[in-house]
Amino acid sequence: MFDYCAQPVTGADGRPPAKPREAVKFVVVDPPTGSRSATWSVFTGRKRDDVYLLEVTTGDTWKTSHHNEGGIWRIAMTSESAVASGSERAVLREWPRTPPKDGWSDGVAVLFPCAYLRPDRSEIAPEVIRVPTLPRHSAIAVKLMFGEAGTTSYTRVDDAFGVGVLLRPGRGTVYVVAQAVGLRGWQFESLAEMCRSVRDERPPDAPGDGRFVGVLLAEEQQFLSTSPSPDPGVHRRAPLVGSTQRDRAAASARRPSPSAVETGGDGRARSGGPALSLARDD
Repeated sequence: MFDYCAQPVTGADGRPPAKPREAVKFVVVDPPTGSRSATWSVFTGRKRDDVYLLEVTTGDTWKTSHHNEGGIWRIAMTSESAVASGSERAVLREWPRTPPKDGWSDGVAVLFPCAYLRPDRSEIAPEVIRVPTLPRHSAIAVKLMFGEAGTTSYTRVDDAFGVGVLLRPGRGTVYVVAQAVGLRGWQFESLAEMCRSVRDERPPDAPGDGRFVGVLLAEEQQFLSTSPSPDPGVHRRAPLVGSTQRDRAAASARRPSPSAVETGGDGRARSGGPALSLARDD
């Protein structure tokens, strides 16, 4: 059985954080069935304080950009894709960055409802961190947490799994943390309706299989299909999802026990950068 807690997480267990332009990749996996999400990637700019989040299959076309120096965050078509397709660059959402509080701010997160994980027999690359689901929760939210340079405080995230730490060029760090959350019935209904709308409006010649890959959580949620069309009409906003009690039956299988992840503080990796501290509840 795969040992989820023995994975080489950057910034944890004495490992150095990822350097600028080095990616932290992750996939959400249901341990009993092996069903899983698409693979996602997080990386920073080489010289500028930019943090990018994208699904690897569609990353050449769509991505989330946190332009921290300019104070603008957006979910949009890439400039390269717009030029290649000869279309105007579509911006799904753009908003000013929320100022850090006590040295911390939350970036865009990705929500993975467990019911939307699918069988996939393709091999998972060794560098991709596998995030396990938990039986008493109905979804996993993978969060980006920005720690500013010089921050010495800790931020605790319960029912969490550390995915990795990345260095921002001279301006702090990015902590990638997966947290188990719960969804209500009406939220599942909203997601199902959103998926139906996207499939109905998806162009017949669009590449890919059009399967659900996640919900981007910003000031408002944005739904992104696997193969987005340049037509913004194929995208739908979803109601805000909070953390509530589960409404998914618990699966009977041995899984990692819930953990609390602490980010920041005086934890140090080999490189002298920040580290993830996993406080396990065994």
